Amino acid sequence: MERKVARQIQLGLTLLLFVSCAHGKPAWLAKNTHAYLNERVFYGVGSTTGVRIKSKVLAQLTAEDMAKGEASKIFESYALFLLKEYTESLTDEERAMVEEEGTLNLSFMTHVGMALFEVVQQDTWIDPDKGTYHALAKIKLNHLLREIASADDLSPELQDFVRKNAKDAFDRFKSFNETKSGDQLETAVQAQ
Repeated sequence: MERKVARQIQLGLTLLLFVSCAHGKPAWLAKNTHAYLNERVFYGVGSTTGVRIKSKVLAQLTAEDMAKGEASKIFESYALFLLKEYTESLTDEERAMVEEEGTLNLSFMTHVGMALFEVVQQDTWIDPDKGTYHALAKIKLNHLLREIASADDLSPELQDFVRKNAKDAFDRFKSFNETKSGDQLETAVQAQ
């Protein structure tokens, strides 16, 4: 039974290789970035070379995991950006209360983590010349909005702020993101 499943996976990957090669390099790979934003969706790109990893299945899974990790990083950076905008919208008195409680960041990021379960594999491509596996993963902004809206432990004020401002904040974050990359983005958001 296990051999049959393994054989089906191998056949599926072989078919994927032929289909991928026939279509040429995908547009998402031409962006030369590990993460990007478009149409209120967070994308991550992962790549691995089959030479380093002898198993083609493992090479593809590694590229897919890397893509999901990149999508998750940019999603979390956006969440911190949005949370920072929320705290800046508070009065000094409200901000002092939130800081004294010290749970806002932890609670909010816990729900961000729950939304990350929605990261999905979007596409894969294998470079026929180099044997490099490439993968694209995505997570939609709506997943965060649904998670925050259903959170019982977050204040109604924060939930309302996210509902009203998440899409505009996405556009501001996208502009901000275009000037930064990878770890620079995460550091810049935290320092902002």
